[in-house]
Amino acid sequence: MVLVCAYALWGMHSWIYAKYYAQNIYASDLSLSVSNNTASYFTPTNQSFNFIWGQGGNQDGVYLKKLLLSRSHNEYLVKELDLFVNYSTKGVIKSTYLDKDDSPVFLQIDKSHPQQLSYPITLIPKSGNTYEVVLPDEGQSTNLYSYVAEGFVNINPYERPANKIIKIGEYNSPNLRFRLIANPVVPKIKFTNIIVNLNSVNQSVNDIVSTVGVEFDKEINTIMIITKKGYNLNSTVNFLNKSVSELQKKRLADKMTVDRNTAVYLQGNLNTIRKKLDSSANLLNYMKTTEKLYDIKDRDEKSLTRIKELEAKKQISKAS
Repeated sequence: MVLVCAYALWGMHSWIYAKYYAQNIYASDLSLSVSNNTASYFTPTNQSFNFIWGQGGNQDGVYLKKLLLSRSHNEYLVKELDLFVNYSTKGVIKSTYLDKDDSPVFLQIDKSHPQQLSYPITLIPKSGNTYEVVLPDEGQSTNLYSYVAEGFVNINPYERPANKIIKIGEYNSPNLRFRLIANPVVPKIKFTNIIVNLNSVNQSVNDIVSTVGVEFDKEINTIMIITKKGYNLNSTVNFLNKSVSELQKKRLADKMTVDRNTAVYLQGNLNTIRKKLDSSANLLNYMKTTEKLYDIKDRDEKSLTRIKELEAKKQISKAS
């Protein structure tokens, strides 16, 4: 995997700006082999996953590119991974975006409760796994977002929710309802505050699609290069890995669906053929017994001879 930190400094003024004001921008690249025969070339050093689709040309890559940039794929990631929850921390001068795994706690919203968007929730660590929840002095809104309906709803006016110290667990106010969950992996860096902002599903999807690029290697067109830009290096790397991992799951699910449909189709054809064979066998037996069409050998011929002997004995017994 190639990780590229993209930032530039122009003289002393730019250095001061980058240090005290600017947020660095990162770009992570992930290369994939998209082919129906991975042995057709040497595996590149930064290849992470192989997709074997079994089609011709580069239709595999084109399909995969459209899927990576599609709204359905990225909306699934947003909902499945709660990518509408954004983490940051603020120092004396500037704020820095954080990856979810950089935070000591995860904020899990109650999707059945409307939430206020773009409303900074500041979590200040206290002793004994407790956190002070600090909300803005003003800006509480009665226009809240429903993650179920993915639209806005209005509620009755209310006073600004007071700051509150909570243990890892639930927090409830008229405009917010969430749960704090401890990060199972203790981050190496301790922050004095964690700031959480919520986005709508649609805004989160648009932000992702606008920062993802998909290109093909100029020399080997079955090598796909996926690029993700963002304000946090870990976030860009984790997103690429999760995105491709979900593609692998989808591919496996699609393959299993095709296999099941194929099995059902073949079983249906076998049942139809079996019925036709059974019908033909019944017709043949009928013709044997009614029309006396005998053109058979071995076992059937011996049976026929035995039947004729029994019929002859029957006629003799009747005559006598």
